[in-house]
Amino acid sequence: MIAALRNKLILTFMFLLALSLQAQEAVMDTTQPAKDSVLSLSEETVDDSFHPKDFKRAILWASTLPGAGQAYNEKYWKMPIVYGGLGGITYWLVSGVKDFRCYRGALRALNDDDPSNDLGCNGFTSSSALQLKRESSRRQIDYGVLLLSLGYALQVMDAAVDARLSHFQVDDNLLLTWHPVVLPSPVGTPIVGLSVSLHLE
Repeated sequence: MIAALRNKLILTFMFLLALSLQAQEAVMDTTQPAKDSVLSLSEETVDDSFHPKDFKRAILWASTLPGAGQAYNEKYWKMPIVYGGLGGITYWLVSGVKDFRCYRGALRALNDDDPSNDLGCNGFTSSSALQLKRESSRRQIDYGVLLLSLGYALQVMDAAVDARLSHFQVDDNLLLTWHPVVLPSPVGTPIVGLSVSLHLE
């Protein structure tokens, strides 16, 4: 009988000890600063599948290899646009370089004293036509280099902006509406305009 009473007392003591420890944990949770509780709430609501992109890494990738920044941002549909644009400009630039070399060589051959070298280039044999075509090819090279540089910089900027705005979530409650408006005028003729409204619900 004494052993049974002792076992009941030990179980009661352990039960009360567990309750007191649990109560102390609850008290400790309420004494934490509000900042921590806010952080724990925001951490619970964060979607684990969403990881914002680092825009510096996107710039590094896009600078290293055109289109790689778009791949890093998982905007794979932009890669053919980048490669198509830069490839088309490169083709136009290379054809300009080839034409320039052809016209320059034909002009040099025309200006030397050996008439057997006067073959021309692309059907042009006169000196004035070859000079005009050479200058046209030189302009094509200049524009090609400029466009290639702009296209390269544009794809780097696109990758940086995509990475920077990857964490920007658009809510369904955001509404942008527009409609035409006719406003009265002090001179009598009504003023026609456009009204744009942004609603945040």
